[in-house]
Order: sequence, then C-alpha cells, then structure tokens
Amino acid sequence: MMRRRFIIGSLTIVAMLAAQHVSQEPDAPAHRHVAAAVGRHYMRASWTSVENSRPGTTAWRLNSAAPSKAIQGFADHLSVPSGGGFKLYVKSADPWRVSAYRLGYYGGTGGRLVWTSHWVSPNRQHAAITSTATRTVEAPWAPSLTISQTWPPGVYLLKLRTLFDKQSYIPITVRSSSVVGRTVFMSSDMTLQAYNHWGGRSLYTGPDGKSPTRSYAVSFDRPYDANTTLRILDTEQPLIREAERLGLPMAYLSDVDVATRAGILTGARTVVVDGHDEYWTNHQRAAVTAARDHGTNLLFFGANQMWWQVRLGATAVGSNRLVVCYKYAPDPLARKYPELQTKNFRTLPSPMPESRVIGVQYTGLGAEAPFVVYEPAFFAFHDTGAKRGSAYQGLVGPEIDRSNPGKDSATTLEIVGHSLAHCRAGACISESSYYTVASGAGVWAAGTMGWVDALGQGLLKLGATPATKTFVRIVTDNLLLDFADGPAATRYPASPNVSRSGARSNTTPADLNADTD
Repeated sequence: MMRRRFIIGSLTIVAMLAAQHVSQEPDAPAHRHVAAAVGRHYMRASWTSVENSRPGTTAWRLNSAAPSKAIQGFADHLSVPSGGGFKLYVKSADPWRVSAYRLGYYGGTGGRLVWTSHWVSPNRQHAAITSTATRTVEAPWAPSLTISQTWPPGVYLLKLRTLFDKQSYIPITVRSSSVVGRTVFMSSDMTLQAYNHWGGRSLYTGPDGKSPTRSYAVSFDRPYDANTTLRILDTEQPLIREAERLGLPMAYLSDVDVATRAGILTGARTVVVDGHDEYWTNHQRAAVTAARDHGTNLLFFGANQMWWQVRLGATAVGSNRLVVCYKYAPDPLARKYPELQTKNFRTLPSPMPESRVIGVQYTGLGAEAPFVVYEPAFFAFHDTGAKRGSAYQGLVGPEIDRSNPGKDSATTLEIVGHSLAHCRAGACISESSYYTVASGAGVWAAGTMGWVDALGQGLLKLGATPATKTFVRIVTDNLLLDFADGPAATRYPASPNVSRSGARSNTTPADLNADTD
C-alpha cells in the first residue's frame, strides 16, 4: 500500500528552527507539516522536534537498579500547567536536591535536564498512617520544597538525590494547554497508584501479601515503591521516546486530567494509551469514547486496559488524590449509585465491556507466545515484510486481550493478529484489532502487554528477539504517523473479518473471567 508522505526540506530545518527564538507558546498547534526524511524515517518540525534538538542526557536514570529508600517523596499535584507551581514532600536524613528531567528522545539519550534545585536541609517526616475504614496508607508529611516552573509540556521524572548520592523518582506531568491537532499521551497515574505498595498496602495486597488485607482506596499522598517506579520506565517511557523521535506534535495529560476536566480532549488527533492502563473512572471512559465519536483516533498499546471502574476522592493534600476501588468487596455507594460502584466494568448492573471502546477485551494472564500476523494487508504492517502466519517471538504476554464478537464489539472489527497461547487458566488467544467508526476515527489495540516492553528495555523478560523489536518499532511508527494525519478511516477503513458470531475462529478461548485480579 502506498503511503502519503509530504517531504519538504531536509534535516537542517529542525536545527534552524531550534536556533531561532521561538516566540509562540511551545504547544501551540502546528498549521502545516514540515518534514525531513532519511529513507522512510523523518521528523516533523513541530514544537516537539525543536524541543528534542536540545542537548539530552542519560543522567535521568538512577545510579542503581531500584530507587533508594534513603530518600523518598511525592508531589501535591499529578499534573500542572506550564508556569504552575507545586510542592514536594520529601523524607531524607541527609541534605538533598532535586533535578527535573523531561522524558523524550533527545538524540537517543531519553531525557533532558531542565532544572535543578539548591541543596535542601534534611527532612525527618512522620511515620505513615493507615485509615481503618478503607485501609488507605498516607504519608502525613510537611511540605519540603515549593517549585515554580515554566517547563515545556511533557512527562517529567523529578530525580531526588542525597548528598551521599542515594536516588529516587517523583513523576509529574506538565500538561498541555491545548490538544488541538495533537497526539495526546495520557499518563496512567491511577493504575500506577493501584499497584503502589508503599507503606504495606495496595489495591492488590496488604502487609501479609494477601488480597483480604488490601486497601479499598489508595492515596497519592505517599511515595511510589520501587516496582511502581519501574512501571513508568516499562509502560510509558518507550512510547514517549518513540513519538518524540518521530517529531510528532505532542500533547501531555494525566488520566486524572481526562477524568476531571470536561472537554479536555476536544480537537485531539490521537489519544495514546500506554502499555497497561487498567484503572479508569466512568468520566474518563466517557471522555475518551466521546473523543473517538468526534474523530479522534485511539491507540491502545497494551492489554488489560479499562478493566476496573474507580472513582476519585479528596485527601488532606487536595482533591482527586484518592483512588477508590472496592472490587469484590461491598461498595458503600452501590445501593444509591449502582452504576458508580467500583468493580469490573463488565459486571456493572448495565455491563460495559471494554471491547466496546478498545475492540478487544482482557482474557488472561501468564501468557507467553509469539505474535502471529493474521491480516498482512493491514496498513500498519507496511514495510515489515510480514505475511499471514509470520510469528514474532517474545511479544505476547504476560497479560493479553482477545475479541468478543457480538453486541459488545464494533461491526467493523478487523483482527490483524491472532496468537494461540497458554494462560494461567488454560488455553487462550491473544488478538490485535482495528476498527473504524462513523466519525472517521480509527482504533487499534495491541492485545498484549508485551508490545511496549519490546519497544523498550524488555523489563518483562518475554524474550523479544531483534526481529520482533524491529517489527514492533515499524508498526508503532506507522500507527503514530498515520493517525497523526487525522481521522484514520478516511484513508484506512477497517476491513471486517470476523462475524458477529465469531465464526472466523475455531479455537476455544480460556474462560474470559478466569484471570480477573
């Protein structure tokens, strides 16, 4: 399939723009495509490409495999506008300072240093407290530092460092003032907090490591534990790096922004959902669905997405800093507001399977299998050399999705990848899908959590081969670039290949509700 590409100028355009004084706001909408090409790889001279022409550094990385417990902290905001201030709450027995690194491409370094604080005196804070009713763990700390910034939009890692070089992270998003004409990256902060076990509890387990003692609500008023911090590097950072390598005009929002700020997605070209965005409010889901129905493309780069319905509450630090999810326990609001109870979207009184938005839905965990191409004519497979049956090792797993033909899937559903696997509950199927809607929007789903992992450092240890990594990078680039051109259905209408009864497949899936944690 021939691909439309506007090539104007050369790579020197980006350098020239970077050298000029940029008088407009960094994330003001781009009105035309300015591209520079080397083979099929090119950058558009957007604010993002100008930003990424600045000097980068690898110093954003920690000096150890995991964050140190010698210094920990959190911010009083998940996202702030450029020019907005925020406070840090830090615990350290030694003098410390913080450096702000913006994640991006930056010539392959992955980040840029935008600011460093002065040295701050030691902060000895109070012990964590746990509420009785919801087993919510919070750090009742005093503010340690107020930061005023004029940083460009993006996802930032605030790297804390003691005088003795102990290090840890505080993530924060500098949100875009406009998403019009942009590819929007939506950080999955609520999912990160759900898995955060700092202080001994998460939405999964309690101090004894078992589910019955877990929290019913988790607070952003506490640091992230080591494993949660690493999730950012596995599910978010590789996508940010790749999108900014392409020079796409980007916008950045937190999932809480989308859940609480009406109309914030209006005019976006594409919304990018990262490798594992499991916890959504009903308002967030409605906002993303409405964007799709007004022509915004959706990219779901993972699996087990949009699985648990949650609601937000206030903490002592501020509003929308509490993530409530009772799951299988009785929700106090269930009687009065049954549709707002915090449980699986599929099990609400009026079920809302995630496949209505994503195209596929969660089917199991513990999978490990190759990704098998089912529809090689799919536009995003262009230049991969893929044929029907081509298998890419180490790409499917550990959590996977599959189609659910019937009333809960789009009539235009096209299965582009169909992989047999073995899950914890037995035989299972992972499927990658694409569909289009009347607004012109296109929606693609990877159907595997291993997609972003293969694009990044391979922290899941699935064993992605060099051939797999090349396939993933090309497909990811094709999706990002083509979706950034506007409603995908106008150029790439879906070719439905599955009947409403699911007659396409003669394989038997694992029980769809077997792996639900």
